[in-house]
Amino acid sequence: MCVRARKPCAELRVEDHLYELFTMGVALVLCIGYLALGFKGLLWGSPSVGADSVLEFVAAVTAIYASVPIHEGLHWVAITLLRRKAGARLARLKHYVIVLEVYGEGALTYSELLWVTLFPLLGSLALAALSVVPISADYPAFVLSLGVAALSAWDLYLALALRGVAQVASFHYEGTRVKLSGDCAKISHRLALGTSGERYAKHWAGWTWFFFVVLGVMFVLVELGSIGFKEGFTLSAGPILIFSVEPVEGGFRTIFNPPGAFVVSALLAIPFAYLSKRVVEWLG
Repeated sequence: MCVRARKPCAELRVEDHLYELFTMGVALVLCIGYLALGFKGLLWGSPSVGADSVLEFVAAVTAIYASVPIHEGLHWVAITLLRRKAGARLARLKHYVIVLEVYGEGALTYSELLWVTLFPLLGSLALAALSVVPISADYPAFVLSLGVAALSAWDLYLALALRGVAQVASFHYEGTRVKLSGDCAKISHRLALGTSGERYAKHWAGWTWFFFVVLGVMFVLVELGSIGFKEGFTLSAGPILIFSVEPVEGGFRTIFNPPGAFVVSALLAIPFAYLSKRVVEWLG
């Protein structure tokens, strides 16, 4: 469905949401990484991935730098599949950082915007699935999947933040920014109320870092207590180890797993972000 372009009423820009995007990017990388390694361990008995040759290592390093053009290329494919004209250009973030961005011409509905923004995330999951297969290119595929996932934080943020204005706005996708047009009064009202999802993303990011700090402090306290009482303690969430303090001959062996702690923190933050958002809205 094609929506006639109107004068933009509002705009979302990458540089205005770096805090939420950093948190979301880290969470996406860790979740997809754990998912790929978990399936690898389940299917082949070895939850690990690495370079088996110099060539594979070089390919993995190259994959880090290839993440940006491949991520933007997936946007290009998604826009083209909608039979829209896509273009590419260099943009500036905060007037200093130069980035490559792909943009589409014409207005999109919310469902079309979802297709454009989430297509790279689907590509990241496909690469992660490829890395599970025991082939010579599993390590580069794994690294590339994580790179594309990290860059998909902005895409996922848009899908969440713009959900509340889906019925009253059309969207102009311009890579590092999205312009909204339509009924400006309704769009401004919903954005001001936070019903678009922006407020939820901010609460989620805040709760994620709160729980991460809490788990870090808990580790220190448990470590001190275990040493004092000569007892070990392990905290995990299913297969994800958070921290462990185990007595060994001549002392204690302590392990703190930051990736595992962050993933658990991000999951715990989901219901708390919803509740805190509702409380803030109720208080006015």
